[in-house]
This record gives sequence, C-alpha cells and structure tokens, in this order.
Amino acid sequence: PDGKRLVTAGRGRELSLWDAASGRKLRDYKPHQRFRAGVLNSGATYWTVAISPDGRTVAAGGTDAAITLWDIDSPEPQASFDAGGGRDLWSLAFASDTALWATDGRTGLNRWDLSAKPAPKATPLAPKPASDDGVIQILALSADGTRLYTGDRAATVREWDAEKMAELRSWRLQGWITDVAVSADGARLAATGPEGHVWVIDLATGNGALALPLAGSYGNGVAFAPKRPYLIASDGDGNLRFWHRDTGQPVGVPLRFQGEVTRPR
Repeated sequence: PDGKRLVTAGRGRELSLWDAASGRKLRDYKPHQRFRAGVLNSGATYWTVAISPDGRTVAAGGTDAAITLWDIDSPEPQASFDAGGGRDLWSLAFASDTALWATDGRTGLNRWDLSAKPAPKATPLAPKPASDDGVIQILALSADGTRLYTGDRAATVREWDAEKMAELRSWRLQGWITDVAVSADGARLAATGPEGHVWVIDLATGNGALALPLAGSYGNGVAFAPKRPYLIASDGDGNLRFWHRDTGQPVGVPLRFQGEVTRPR
C-alpha cells in the first residue's frame, strides 16, 4: 500500500517480493505443500495475488483451488485453505486486513473472514436468478469498499453492493472480460477482453459504454492512473496505451514491449 514494495505472481509457483525503487528481488515465497500440478503440465500457477491494507499479509490463489496466506516478511506460508471447490481461483481483493473477496471458480464470489476460528469462513455472493451466468474471471473493489465489480466469460460486467451482498446492475459487452478497474473517485469503470476494445462506463448514469479500440489486439489489463486523469490498457501484442479518462482521447503513443503485457497496476 505504501508503494515501496510489490509482489508478482506467475507460472511455476512463482511468487516474489520486490523493492519498487531499485527493482531488486527481496524474497521468494514458498508454496504450501498442498499445491497441485497446474495446466499444460507446466507446474502449478498463481493466477492472482493481493496484499492486505496494512501491508502485512500476502494472499495468492490459482490452479490449486486454494487461498494461501503469507506474512510479507516471511517466505513460509502461514495458512492455506480450499476456496474454489476444486476449480481455479482467478481473482482476489482485500476488503480489510481480515476480509478477503475471492472468485469461487464458477459464477459467484466469496467474502472470506480470515479471523474466523478454527478456519476462515466464507459468505457467498451469487448473481440474480435467471441471469446469463459466466465464470467470473476478475474482480475489483471500489476505493471505499462499498462496491464490487466483476467481469465474466459471458461478456458481462456486474456491480455489487459489497455491504448488502446483492447484485445492483450489469452491462453486457463483448467476449470474455479479462480485467476490470474502477477509478479512485468511483466515477468510472473500465473493462477489456479479447474482442480488441476497452470499454469505459460512467457509473453515475450507468448508460452505455464508450469503446476505445486496441487496434485489433487482445485486451489483457486496464488501470486508472492514481494521480493523473489517464486510463491505461495493456494487450497481447506488447502495447501499453493511454487515454484521457474523461474524453477517451489517446494520450501520446503506445509504449511497446516484447511479448504480451498482462495487467498494469
């Protein structure tokens, strides 16, 4: 949270802590012994990682269908528990130091109470009945923690009341939703996916979605700049693009990298 350190996760059970200023790796986190083999026989994979607001706890989930917790200053895992019912966990977000939102590997979410004894306890959250359900790929929490946003494989972005545990509204876009981001002021929501666009939704009106093209590239990630009025998107062709979040006008030229760029944060 203080911006001084960052945690990266990836294939081969890689989970590492870095010094943000120097780029030096500080430590690797050891996987829990229950971590099972992942997809494509490439070893287990962490799809998602989150850090608690106090900066003390690291949580990760992936192909082991579990949430594993570490103290940020220790490589040894503190705890690991089943959270996906045998299915991959795609996304995590801390609501507080002891409350953790997680996808359930299907069409719903769980809010985990990490302080519950003898083991963490889940409160489930599911879409409205008869909705066009898709596996939830990504979630994002508003800055004040009152709203939760998800994107799924049925091209749907949803807004949830995180306190009342209820779905509020939804938007149908195109294709899988690979990433969502909400601006710090809670005014706008961005989403992207393989259909080659970034969509920006005005949350005050909820009407429509402004489509920003990615020149045919597969959209991997979106983020709002914390101190400037910029929307940032990454894609499968190695580009990092910038727009003014209010007007949708491009800012500068795309930054170009080798290989795909996953999620900017």
